[in-house]
Amino acid sequence: MAQLAPVYLLASDDQLFKNERSQALLTQGRQLYPQAELMLFTYSDLQGAGEAHLARLENELMDPGLFGGDRLIKIYFKDLDKTAAQTLHLIAGRLRPGVFIIAEFPRINASFGKLKPKKYQPKLPTTAKAMLESAVAEILGIGGVLELKYLPDEKEMPSWLAARCRRYNVRASRAALEFLSASCEGNLVAADQALQIISMSLGDKELDVATLGAYFTRDNRYTGFELAEALLNGQPQRALNILNSVCSERSLAETLPLLLGRLDAALSVIPKARERGVERLTQYERNLFFMQNGVTSFKLRDGILMALRYMTPAQYDFMCSELARATRLYSTFDQEGVYRCLQNLCLSLQHLPQLQSLQPLRERAL
Repeated sequence: MAQLAPVYLLASDDQLFKNERSQALLTQGRQLYPQAELMLFTYSDLQGAGEAHLARLENELMDPGLFGGDRLIKIYFKDLDKTAAQTLHLIAGRLRPGVFIIAEFPRINASFGKLKPKKYQPKLPTTAKAMLESAVAEILGIGGVLELKYLPDEKEMPSWLAARCRRYNVRASRAALEFLSASCEGNLVAADQALQIISMSLGDKELDVATLGAYFTRDNRYTGFELAEALLNGQPQRALNILNSVCSERSLAETLPLLLGRLDAALSVIPKARERGVERLTQYERNLFFMQNGVTSFKLRDGILMALRYMTPAQYDFMCSELARATRLYSTFDQEGVYRCLQNLCLSLQHLPQLQSLQPLRERAL
């Protein structure tokens, strides 16, 4: 078995990578510490008003005494921020033998991958950038590992899919790979799931466009991430279909937070894009802007560009106010009211002819 580092920091917007890498590391950790207890910490467990809430984690890092206490610890961060920096700083200063830690982050700047290991210091720097860099460098200083992984862009997707096909012993035509790339819209989990399911019945046949078309026609479920894409691309009927499909397949309590959060994130990028002058940027600069703001779906990029070009301030304000009303209703547990607000958002697109009359703009990645 390969030598395990005591701490792994996995940073990526590729959830499939993080899932698979975490599972492989946990399997190795279990072999190394067969009696270890698995403990999970989420961002909400650690986040505080000013300082991170670290008492519970610190207790697990303390000397276990006579009774032993190996630990496999998994931590989910929503960003590399002050809470994360204080948590990593604690780990660097208190980590003991018998504790193996995996921490997951969204995509972070590639400059962190160039940091040199640093000896633990009792106090973190006070400036934000120095604090984050110091915390990561201190993890490297105790033998930890930072793994950065970036999503494949539109041109890289067919090659990524070809590698997944080889993993499942599937032969696929180039046209099939391009069709699958377009159908999954950058969702690597959905693409991987499609290949796994199709491989079970494909046999020795080559995967072609017709087979994939039949799969996606039969399996037309949505994840909920597509609603914002449909709304901003001016597709009211598709938006209603997505809303109805997602909310009928799963409980409202499960789906509404996802839908509200995704819409809020998408709408919040529009003023940032306008301020940045995204339409005047080079293709590389535009791709970089979208990645920095967590917009990995090419269809959502198209929708944001379309909104910049054709949506009036009054139309944007209406969408934001309706979303705010839905959020207030959700806080009072009025799930049906939230659903009606989302329907209103979809129906409002029928009054946006300048959006509906245009075909979605395909955002090409370098």
